[in-house]
Amino acid sequence: MTASGGGADGRSLPLSRQIALRDGDWPRFQRLVSEVRPPCPLAGRLTAAVDVQGSLQPPSVRTTGAGTIANLKVAMYISEKHRRLEAPAIN
Repeated sequence: MTASGGGADGRSLPLSRQIALRDGDWPRFQRLVSEVRPPCPLAGRLTAAVDVQGSLQPPSVRTTGAGTIANLKVAMYISEKHRRLEAPAIN
């Protein structure tokens, strides 16, 4: 990740952030807290890049990005007993 910022005039506070995830492993996302964790087990590889531009004074943000997913596996099935989606483990 790289970052830059600062304003020559002392008033504007521009910011620039580039965030990249290369060859990320989906099963690691299962360790996240439940509020941001995927709703079912996933397997595969993720590569993503996000560019954030803006300023703190005046407040503004602009984002662009791209990503690719390889060998994605999603484990879900409908349980007749409970009539809801359930997610088994992926081997």
